[in-house]
Amino acid sequence: MALTPAVEALRQAILARYSNLQATELTTEVVPGQEYECLQKEINGYGPTRDSLYLRSDSTFRLPDSPDDFLIVYGVNHEALGKAAYASLNVYEDSLVAGVAGDHSRRYAGSARDYLPAHPQADQLYAWKLARDCRGDPHCREVKMENCAKIALDKLPDLLLVWRLYQERETGLGPASGEVIYDQVILFSPATSTPTLGAISMDWQTYINAPGRFSIRVPPTWRTEVLPEQAGGAVQGMAFKGPEGGVEVYWGAAFGGGCTGEIQTIKVAKGELSACYTRRADGAEMWDQMSKQLSATTAVSARAYTSNTLPASHAVVLRVLSTWALPE
Repeated sequence: MALTPAVEALRQAILARYSNLQATELTTEVVPGQEYECLQKEINGYGPTRDSLYLRSDSTFRLPDSPDDFLIVYGVNHEALGKAAYASLNVYEDSLVAGVAGDHSRRYAGSARDYLPAHPQADQLYAWKLARDCRGDPHCREVKMENCAKIALDKLPDLLLVWRLYQERETGLGPASGEVIYDQVILFSPATSTPTLGAISMDWQTYINAPGRFSIRVPPTWRTEVLPEQAGGAVQGMAFKGPEGGVEVYWGAAFGGGCTGEIQTIKVAKGELSACYTRRADGAEMWDQMSKQLSATTAVSARAYTSNTLPASHAVVLRVLSTWALPE
């Protein structure tokens, strides 16, 4: 872990270079390995086996075709350090688990010096750009999918990053996860835009509500609470709360009310709903009056809010709302 300070210096240099843009840092996690399971069960090995270590971003993201929308992937060049004979970076379309673009460690040489030109350990690091159009940048991979009808990048599908580290030179096996510094990624977008982060990871929890006829997914750090009944028991509700904010869902008697703020369109699991958008005095955001009629006398409705002004909190709350599934 001797290169940890150098990786942090690279991170700071990248953030400083693009300080005019909004930066959203994704988290990296280890993909569980199959090891000998595929041999013993005589099945295809689709994940990491004994020859490799896989890492992935725990969040999906979307990549518009704009000069201010791109990712910078950075970290240790594991091949240069001897922890891998070969390492690759791969962009996947999430729902199909289909590869869209990729690059590898044998092209990384010198890329970290774009940000740390005089750092003594820069040659053991890398910094690689991913964009729809690289605009001549030699340390960049264009994310394109021209020959696959199932993947239309202009429709902004959820994308995912996967890193593969193959065969540590000393052992001939995939490196141990505790002996490598995880690769990192920063998503950049225009300062005035909504982050294109899709913050769903494998450990998000699914809540299914039969009376309200809805389901929703929330991060593992969020908790669930039963809300007090309203209108003499005619309206019931559940709250989903976390450090980023919360979502409250109500069902029962039909809902109404006027909007004193801005009308926004919010993506949910099956389509879109209109919401009344306001900001509190402290800058925190609120979306209210998102509702759907279930029958002539009953409806389901939601309100959502952020607990602070951080762009990442905004993204997580909207991502939770995007999992809210209602009857068609």
